[in-house]
Amino acid sequence: MNSILEIEGLTVKYKTRYGTVHALSNVSFSVKKGSIVGIIGESGSGKSTLGHTILRTLPENARIESGKIMFEGSDLLEIDEEVFRREFRWKKISMIFQNSMNAFSPVHRIQDQLLDVARKCFPNKSRNELLEIIKEKLRIANIDESVLKKYPHELSGGQRQRVAIGMALLADPEIVIADEPTTGLDVVTQYQILNRLKEIQKDLGITLLLITHDVSVVAALSTDVLVLYAGKVLEYGDIKRVFKNSHHPYTYLLLRSYPEMGKEKLYEIPGSPPDLRNPPSGCVFHPRCPYATDLCRKEEPKLVEIEEGHFSACHYATSFNKEVNSL
Repeated sequence: MNSILEIEGLTVKYKTRYGTVHALSNVSFSVKKGSIVGIIGESGSGKSTLGHTILRTLPENARIESGKIMFEGSDLLEIDEEVFRREFRWKKISMIFQNSMNAFSPVHRIQDQLLDVARKCFPNKSRNELLEIIKEKLRIANIDESVLKKYPHELSGGQRQRVAIGMALLADPEIVIADEPTTGLDVVTQYQILNRLKEIQKDLGITLLLITHDVSVVAALSTDVLVLYAGKVLEYGDIKRVFKNSHHPYTYLLLRSYPEMGKEKLYEIPGSPPDLRNPPSGCVFHPRCPYATDLCRKEEPKLVEIEEGHFSACHYATSFNKEVNSL
């Protein structure tokens, strides 16, 4: 497998006034070059923390306790911050942030903000050369260059999001992390943004990590899917295999709980996600799992390969799969 990114045993915690939050626990997976990996899970599952850890933009109260993030033979977590800022962030790995309004300064024009990023990426280029690069990326994001003279509040949510996409593409990165890129947008604009993202990924050959809670978005865009729950990887693999032949109860229940046309009945996952200041013992999903046994309550399951490229962290992955398929 031609992997562009390999994450091994990543553990991240937040120190808060109320206790230590276990945001990511021993997360491991690999990303194929040129793929679109949908990262899904309920709120608080660690999706955004994962993205910010890769880009090294975690808040000050976060601590990376262990793990590696291997990219082009280098562990991103071991690289000096100044070197990472100069050679990796925005240039090789960039991000489309969750809330486009918060991604821009309200008191500066779009042009000034994009020029600021462009100068960091291309310190030896002239202002005119930088503006040409910016205009080219805005065209790729399918937005007119007239937005450069405007302030963020003068743009619609969809326009701001397209500018954010253009900004993420400024230095032709190899990996783009899209963190809930359609949050707060109407359905039509969501479709347009997501469709453009997929076209850009295909045309430029970039690797896209798509963070979302929307199962339908992952199903429509992704080649692979990573299922996170309470900071742990519960299932990972090819989108068709995982969605059509899930080997973890959480994935199965998550898919059944999502509304879609023609579905006669909606199901819900019982209970609520755990308090990550005090995660449950054994399998982190066992308090909500209708298939849990004493083994699940006592012993944490390992993430194992069920079939080629398809991984599950369930003691009963195979028997569970056979049971649900026989219903």
